[in-house]
Amino acid sequence: MKPQLTKRSRVIVGAVSAPLLLVGVVGTAASSPAAPPQMWVPSAPIDDQVQAADSGLKAAKHALAVAQETLDEAAEELPKAQEQVQQALAASAAAQAAETRARAAVVSAQKAVAAQRVKISKTQGEIDALKDQIAWLARQAYTSGGDYQELEILLESQDPSQFAAQLHAVRRQARSNSSTLDQIVTLKAELQLKLSELAALEASAKANQQDADDNAAKAESAKNDATAAQQQVQELITRRASAVSQADANRTKLKGIYLGLLAEQRRLAEEAARKNQIGSATWAGQEAAAAHAVRFAVSQVGHRYNPNGGTGPSYGCNGFSWRAWHESGSKWPLLMAQDQSTSKYTQRVALAAAKPGDVIFWRMNNGTDWRENAIDHVGIIVDPASGKFVHAANSRDGVKLSNYKTESNYQDVAAVVRVIR
Repeated sequence: MKPQLTKRSRVIVGAVSAPLLLVGVVGTAASSPAAPPQMWVPSAPIDDQVQAADSGLKAAKHALAVAQETLDEAAEELPKAQEQVQQALAASAAAQAAETRARAAVVSAQKAVAAQRVKISKTQGEIDALKDQIAWLARQAYTSGGDYQELEILLESQDPSQFAAQLHAVRRQARSNSSTLDQIVTLKAELQLKLSELAALEASAKANQQDADDNAAKAESAKNDATAAQQQVQELITRRASAVSQADANRTKLKGIYLGLLAEQRRLAEEAARKNQIGSATWAGQEAAAAHAVRFAVSQVGHRYNPNGGTGPSYGCNGFSWRAWHESGSKWPLLMAQDQSTSKYTQRVALAAAKPGDVIFWRMNNGTDWRENAIDHVGIIVDPASGKFVHAANSRDGVKLSNYKTESNYQDVAAVVRVIR
């Protein structure tokens, strides 16, 4: 019985293969990034590469999770399979024991058959001796002219019951030699009985032989079942462990590409900033720009969330916050939330000193940034007095208003920055 590739195993193969294809695509694109424009706008080639790498990482993470899940399932199945192996081995041992008993019964039956044949041979010898005696009597009767009809019956009859009936009729006519005649009748009846017993013993020996053969076949079948079950479990474990290893290696490779692209994206943004020669600490109309950013952000409430990132009409959290300030004329770059929080276009402010339009960050550990302890969620403060802010929350809620003072999920704020350029 050969193990079959399960539906889940086929899913693992597909989940592992897709990110591997992406490695080649992203790796090639990253080798020749586009030159930054004079006036900085999000670089489409590098942004596309980052998004593709991010999607690949998510796919790799999913493949690893699926592979690990199926490996865990295989490990859970192992005790049951091992129990089945033990049951099969026990069945094999029981069948072998039954075979041993049956073969012992065969030997015993064969001995009984041999002993019965000895008895039959002895009885037949006694009958033959009496027949010799009867033949002598017949010759004497013939010589003396006596009645030897009864003797002929004794010599010719093969059926003891037929012989007895015929002999009874003859005995009404002749009573001579009655002792010898009675003895041979008894012996012939005894012979018939022993022949019947022999037939029964031979049938029993044959049946015992068949039982022994059947149990031998059962023992062999049970042993084969146990071996097949053990092999199936081992192949299942090996195959799924290989899927986990492949998925993990794929994720590691994609993570390296992803981090490299983030660094390149950050470098391009900073290079563009230098070329644009934006030197002022703030720019005129910052407060008006902040108010415009808030108005735009609130106007987007109800729009869909994009788990792959987006800057409209569906949004990722960083793309949403960037779009609000981009609409206000800011040069604040479109980066990952971690990098947005440390951008040269912003300055840190205390949460207590926050104003409308300030950008607020959290470490949600939501899987959107693969760096250790990275800031990975961002929103726009609407009313710092009440704690209201607007953000692209998740796939269920989309763009919505939340409260960092009253909602426990948002009370552990990682950073607040003010966009100054």
